Amino acid sequence: MLKLPNITDIKIIEQRTEGTFNYNGIKYGSTYSEVLEQLGKCPAEESSDYPTSFSYDYGDQDHSVILSFSGKEKWKKKDFILLSFDYNHLDETMNVDTKAIRKLWGKPEKTWKDQPDWDDNGEFKTYRYRYGYTYMYFNKDKKLFAISYYDKKLMPLQWFRLASVKASQNKIT
Repeated sequence: MLKLPNITDIKIIEQRTEGTFNYNGIKYGSTYSEVLEQLGKCPAEESSDYPTSFSYDYGDQDHSVILSFSGKEKWKKKDFILLSFDYNHLDETMNVDTKAIRKLWGKPEKTWKDQPDWDDNGEFKTYRYRYGYTYMYFNKDKKLFAISYYDKKLMPLQWFRLASVKASQNKIT
């Protein structure tokens, strides 16, 4: 099982800002097959909203660590590519707010406020910070509740270029 990285560790902050963070070699662009080799089959059920994406929670009892994969509909599942690491429900086990994050991480390169998000109780507004490849989500009390680590360069057009390169490397048709 994967653990939430120490978001107060300078080395982790640098890796997550620069886009070099990984779990034992598992990083953006890793295939689901490569993740299975490193981590084994996830005991949690697959979450799948679309035929071109799925995710698994490889977290421990304290924190959710969701790995999300995407690919083309005709691809085999093992060839889907890792797009993000997501950590949710952090406010249940951590007491970190925007001030603490700014003190450790510095000024965000981009911020958003009044962004919609949803939970079991419905829609609510959030604050968001971006530090390189890391996106932090804060509730109305400005407490950290989620972190997403994904490659902003993989968004729409670049994602298809990466998928095409990976497909040609793996001879996927």
